[in-house]
Amino acid sequence: MGGLASIEGQPRAVETLRAALAGGKLHHAYLFEGPEGAGKNAMALALAQALECEAHDRDGCGVCNACRKVDAGTHPDVLWFDMTPKGLTERARELLTTLGFRPHEGRARVVIFDPAHGLAPVPERAEAANVLLKTLEEPPPDTHFILVTAEPRRLPITVRSRCQRIRFAAKEQTVAPPESLDALEEALASPGAAALLAAAGELAPDRDEALALTAALWRRLHDALLVREQHAVPEERAQAARGMSAWSAASLMTALKASDEATEALRGNVAPSLAMEHLLLTLREAARA
Repeated sequence: MGGLASIEGQPRAVETLRAALAGGKLHHAYLFEGPEGAGKNAMALALAQALECEAHDRDGCGVCNACRKVDAGTHPDVLWFDMTPKGLTERARELLTTLGFRPHEGRARVVIFDPAHGLAPVPERAEAANVLLKTLEEPPPDTHFILVTAEPRRLPITVRSRCQRIRFAAKEQTVAPPESLDALEEALASPGAAALLAAAGELAPDRDEALALTAALWRRLHDALLVREQHAVPEERAQAARGMSAWSAASLMTALKASDEATEALRGNVAPSLAMEHLLLTLREAARA
């Protein structure tokens, strides 16, 4: 299942978007705001699937070629705008040029800004927001913007006022069980790459579980670093981190960075299996250093 039907815990937001799609009144710019882990990123994906679905399923069928491309981050008409501060204004101008053309293969073009508060009114970013203002107010035909943020107040009021705001309630987040981390460590110790790659899909079969795993991994690596440096750690956590505490301090720092990067990749719509494969391969190299 994919599209809007796959979204759990946000019935009001789902029904708002369904009603807009059914009535042909989808707003050109949405601001998805709410706490981390509330499902804003997943909703942005689902809405993009609903717009591009080849089966013309109002929810997005999740299985057609277009829906699969959206989920994998490879659909040419669903653009995840790079919010890295360096070069932000130049990329905003390039985006406006792209929007001057019709969609490549879909019925609409969707541009997702995540995290949208990267357009905060600070000197190095304010110009990028100004470049986008006119287009946010009067976008080209068949173009929709989705701004995703946990900190809407950091956005310029001029940006917020041009969007229809949809608020997401906090929901219980998926927590990775300890045995998942134990299985991850076992996979790292396996002699062949095939076993490691197979474990990537088994350990985190969907995006929420992958995010839960990278969060739990970061905490264990952090505990391992504390144990290695002989800082006080609760006994249960210290025992769980004992294996990784044998890694060098440099390896643990590399692994912590890789965990952070995997989390960002998952939030940026990289396929969970690819993000986990890259993470596990990086961790293996770190463990062997």
